[in-house]
Amino acid sequence: MESYLLGIDCGNTVCKATIFSLTGQSMGTASGRMKTILPKPGYYEYDLNELWMGVSGVIRTAIHAAGIASSAILAVGVCGHGNGLYGLDGDGKPVVGIQSLDFRAEAICQRWNDEGVSAAALPFSRQYCWPGQTNSLLAWLRLHDLSTYLRLRTVFFCKDYLNYCLTGVVSTDYSDLSVTNLMAMEDRKLNAELFNLFGLPGAQTTLPQPRQSKEVIGRVSQAASHQTGLPEGIPVVAGMIDLVANMVGCGSIHPSAVTLISGSWSVNCLLSDAQIQTKELAMVSLFADPILQVAVEASPTAMTNLEWFVNQFMKRAKKKCNRKGTSVFAYCDKRLADRGRVDSDVLFLPFLHGNNLKGIIRSGFYNLSGSHTKDDMLQAVYEGIAFSHLAHVQRLRSIGPEIHSARFTGGGARSPVFSQLLSSVLQIPLECVQVAETGCLGAAITAAVGIGLYPDYHVACGQMVTPGKTYVPDEAMASYYQEKFDGYTALVQSIIKRRA
Repeated sequence: MESYLLGIDCGNTVCKATIFSLTGQSMGTASGRMKTILPKPGYYEYDLNELWMGVSGVIRTAIHAAGIASSAILAVGVCGHGNGLYGLDGDGKPVVGIQSLDFRAEAICQRWNDEGVSAAALPFSRQYCWPGQTNSLLAWLRLHDLSTYLRLRTVFFCKDYLNYCLTGVVSTDYSDLSVTNLMAMEDRKLNAELFNLFGLPGAQTTLPQPRQSKEVIGRVSQAASHQTGLPEGIPVVAGMIDLVANMVGCGSIHPSAVTLISGSWSVNCLLSDAQIQTKELAMVSLFADPILQVAVEASPTAMTNLEWFVNQFMKRAKKKCNRKGTSVFAYCDKRLADRGRVDSDVLFLPFLHGNNLKGIIRSGFYNLSGSHTKDDMLQAVYEGIAFSHLAHVQRLRSIGPEIHSARFTGGGARSPVFSQLLSSVLQIPLECVQVAETGCLGAAITAAVGIGLYPDYHVACGQMVTPGKTYVPDEAMASYYQEKFDGYTALVQSIIKRRA
């Protein structure tokens, strides 16, 4: 009987599960939108019991879609969005599930920036402070919801909560823990000085000690087996943050490899075998193999902006696509493709869910006039998301290595129009891979390494990752995009200066 692996990727909006063959072929996949609770503006939460029920259903659907006996699944790997705050009480019951899109702690981060707290933490953590980070959310709870803060006995992350539901084991890994602003990157350990700096004395005991991503942390419990349809007793590995899983799923496992992920977040990664010490980057993460580090430039400035635009301005088209069983995002692609080249001066700042810039900057359309159309605005949203990627890539370039190409994945990579636009904006080729769900594949590859099917990530990726389409820059668009990006940058800087 042929054997398979299950990879799960749970983000801020959607959970995906895919059954893979041992050669990386997708046998069956399923996805489901996880319900976000919005109790107040800027608050983004999951009901953790509902989240687990939703993920369980996605797993069952994936197994059914694969048309295999669940007994053929050898192991499970899970990845999820980083940061946020997922917490349990002393009885192991859910207390809170805050997503990384949340920006209730915005004022706290601003105060830390103004008072030098962020600068003092940077040499240890190599992170800048931002609202959806775990340290920021813990500080917010301590100041504004002390009863919830005091109930927390376990603090971990999205994929860790799902692993806990699967196995009953509390765990985390190096990649997730490394981006919380609470770990000293030099020695790869939680740092008491950082906890004290952020006003969190004693909170260190609530976070699990990290394990390697490939380490087996437990086995599918009887209860989880009943809920998911997975075989009881199969191993579950520690897993990793989604950005690292996507890198593994793209085969970006060699030093100097660059990976761009355009999903809920714009995530732009450069892998390094050296210590990364720079003030230019948003953060540094540990890789699946924690000997390696990842220079990360990221912000919540990607496809959730397009989703918002569609929900607000294209409701009729969305309903029509739903009736036909087609994608409204494919419809958006077609509108722009049919439109052809239009040198529009409309700018869009894709900051609906925040950014990693200094100061509080909101989203908006600029240069709009009465002659502009919905298509001008749609084009500006595509371009704004691409310009945010370019701003991040420019900061990656500042740490030294030349960037000649990148692997590209995430929801944006499913759009041929956006992929081509982004390649032209960046002026580098973008290489996609055959499997769309690279986060799931990276998690499955990690499970394969963890149970000894392959000796390491290099061999596993060689067997399980297949290259796909490559997009090359349109040289005729280079000067247009450069001029428009200069306008985008000048607008952002003018807003920062005005609010300083």
